[in-house]
Parts: sequence; structure tokens; C-alpha cells
Amino acid sequence: MVLNNQGVFNTNTTNWRDIMNWDQVEGNWKQFKGKVQSQWGKLTNDDLDQIDGHREELEGKIQERYGKTKDEARQEVDEMLRDDTERV
Repeated sequence: MVLNNQGVFNTNTTNWRDIMNWDQVEGNWKQFKGKVQSQWGKLTNDDLDQIDGHREELEGKIQERYGKTKDEARQEVDEMLRDDTERV
């Protein structure tokens, strides 16, 4: 289990590798925004500014814009992280 940014235990996190990857995303959000917008073109610049590197916000916006379930949005973000990691 992992504490989320509100200090609450989050049991939905896939694994420590994904947590570390997301820490990198948060730290480099300005550079990463282009990848996110390429993956999910319905997200606006205002959406991306509001997300500001927060994974839960990104997943919520994906749900809202694409009509995905919470689990589907989480899985898509996980896949993007894995794909990005495999390219390195």
C-alpha cells in the first residue's frame, strides 16, 4: 500500500515501478504534457494545466472526456507509462 498525495492509503497502485515512474512524470510534467496530449487528444491545454502532473486528476479527465471507467482510465495510464519506460 502507498500513501497518496492526501495521505490516504491507495491500494490501487499497480506496483512500486509505476510509482517511481509517476514521480518522474510529476517532476517533468511540462515536458510530459505533449505525450499525454498525443495519447488523449481530447484533453485541452486547460485540462493539462489543471492536472499539473497529478495522476488521479489525469485519470479523472480521461474518464470525463472519453467516458471510460476508473479502471479503464487507470489501465490506459499504466500502459502509457510502460510504453514510455520500454522506449528508454
